[in-house]
Amino acid sequence: MWVLSRMIRSHQGWDWSNPPPRGGGRHAEEIDNLWRAYANCQRLYERRCREPQNCPPTSNNAGDSNASRDAAAATTALGILLTIITLGAAGS
Repeated sequence: MWVLSRMIRSHQGWDWSNPPPRGGGRHAEEIDNLWRAYANCQRLYERRCREPQNCPPTSNNAGDSNASRDAAAATTALGILLTIITLGAAGS
């Protein structure tokens, strides 16, 4: 979620700092998609991590396959998100 919020701030800052036609809303679609991704992360957190028995372990056990699987899934999801944003920006 930190990465998504950082990307949102970065895109918004660039749009606010650069006047049209280069700025001023150039990243509006990407920002919209990032906010949707952020909301999705919040929903996943609420569903999976609000109850203590569902939270990921706080220790960094090498033998914990669930934590490594979740980390791999998060990395894959972030990679897909960044690819979509990059391809969308290239097509603009």
